[in-house]
Amino acid sequence: MPATAENEIQQLARGLSFSTVFLVTPFYLYTAPTTHKAVITSVNLRCTLATLVTGPPTIEMKTSVSSEVIFAQQQLIGAIAVNDMWTFVAEGRTVLLQAGESLQQVVVSLSTLSGVGDQQWRADVFGYLVS
Repeated sequence: MPATAENEIQQLARGLSFSTVFLVTPFYLYTAPTTHKAVITSVNLRCTLATLVTGPPTIEMKTSVSSEVIFAQQQLIGAIAVNDMWTFVAEGRTVLLQAGESLQQVVVSLSTLSGVGDQQWRADVFGYLVS
């Protein structure tokens, strides 16, 4: 269900799956509607698959157009097994997603040896819309 209410924290996207095995093109977690800007307040990650994980991945989240960092690089220490969770929370300066712009997650360092093993995540994005 797409978020429609303004100035009310809500779940903007849920259940999006991505892998932290390969350094590939960024994965888009949420795109602001063309009629509103969006403030991202948090992103919750849950590990859904972990095979031959050699260490925690490092992830950052930024805007798709201007590449402004919304959540700085974080190594997901301790989040290496199925059902481990990690939450990115907005602190300090807020970066707006412009109308039609996307929130992208970027894998900065891998959680497995490239081509060996796999680690999958599900993401839920929370925030609110503004005019």
